[in-house]
Amino acid sequence: MGYDVSWHPISEKQIHKWYFDVLDNRSLADKLSVRIPDNQLEDESQRKEFEEFYLDKYKGTLKAAKGMEGSFNSTHAYCIAVTQGFFEEFFYTRGSALSFIEDEIIFDKYITSWDKIAPKKYLNNFEYDGLDGNYSGGVFLSPVQVGLVLEDYEKGNIKSMLETAFSHGRIDVFLKALNFAKSNKLGLLEATEVVEPSPDFREEPDCYCNLFNCDPDGINLFQIAAMEQINEIMRNQE
Repeated sequence: MGYDVSWHPISEKQIHKWYFDVLDNRSLADKLSVRIPDNQLEDESQRKEFEEFYLDKYKGTLKAAKGMEGSFNSTHAYCIAVTQGFFEEFFYTRGSALSFIEDEIIFDKYITSWDKIAPKKYLNNFEYDGLDGNYSGGVFLSPVQVGLVLEDYEKGNIKSMLETAFSHGRIDVFLKALNFAKSNKLGLLEATEVVEPSPDFREEPDCYCNLFNCDPDGINLFQIAAMEQINEIMRNQE
């Protein structure tokens, strides 16, 4: 799968506070503080300017979400993932997602359906949990389910399944996302195309929230793999 998959640690309370509540009352956005990591700043004097920039970008996301049409996954679930990236760290696993695993245990045991989270008035176009192609939100794991995935992985119950789905080192990034969520008592939301890295190390990834909130490990894995493929193609052409 060629999807740019990202993982967004977030609680149900934050989903409402940062997204649905502000969707209903845009003025609530002015009471929120976005996350600007220290490594984004050359010095502390830049913080206020950056906070204002990303708060405006966040408001733009909510304004756009109000007029979007399509499935729940490609509108609200996706915009929730983008929203999270203004307020908290998130993670990237190119092409690896729980939605791509064809095993009922994933959805029966580890997933909380959106119809138990979102206000009913926003569920008109909700059909199923999981990714709906590019630019989509996917499955949501509650804090309890995050712990269950980690526990069952350590027991070996789903170890082979996850390591197959998250191959080529991506399992380490996924586990990092799970452990971050567990440590902070958060759930975990899957999405596609919130961040879109370039295979070229010299080009900065496209990101619909704040790129500096994205853990770099998964992006580095993708760029290394992409450069190896490019070099292999060039060698074969010699």
